[in-house]
Amino acid sequence: MIDFLPGEIRTVVEADLAASYGLFDRVRTYIPTKTACTACGGVDARGEPIDNTCATCTHGYTWVWTVQELDARIADIALATHLFVSVTPGVQVGDKMLFVDEGDAAVLQAVFNDEDAYVWASSATWRPNSVQPSQLGRHSEWVAHLRKHTPEVTG
Repeated sequence: MIDFLPGEIRTVVEADLAASYGLFDRVRTYIPTKTACTACGGVDARGEPIDNTCATCTHGYTWVWTVQELDARIADIALATHLFVSVTPGVQVGDKMLFVDEGDAAVLQAVFNDEDAYVWASSATWRPNSVQPSQLGRHSEWVAHLRKHTPEVTG
């Protein structure tokens, strides 16, 4: 992928990006753990709430949220597509690209794997469509393609 970049851009990209994280955003990830409600009995065999009027739960489940903050760089897709020239399939203008240190990749992967988890960044909620190594630069980074999302239950 790096072969497509002009020399001056490649030099900037290959620089150690770790020192620049402080200049960018802190994002929060919200990863839920849901358990069947003990007050009303949770859900039936079809997955329907046993008691819709239960004040303790949401749709038969109680939620406990794990919230983690990550240092990240966020890029609008419109800017990223100018850099990479061609548009990646499935990417839409308005989506974001989130770059994190390799040490935070497991957190993004956990958000990606849980359909109720989400990322709070740029004053909005987002879901990753993909999480993968960025393969750019000398510093190991991971990139997530984020699409705007409205969670059913929030932390």
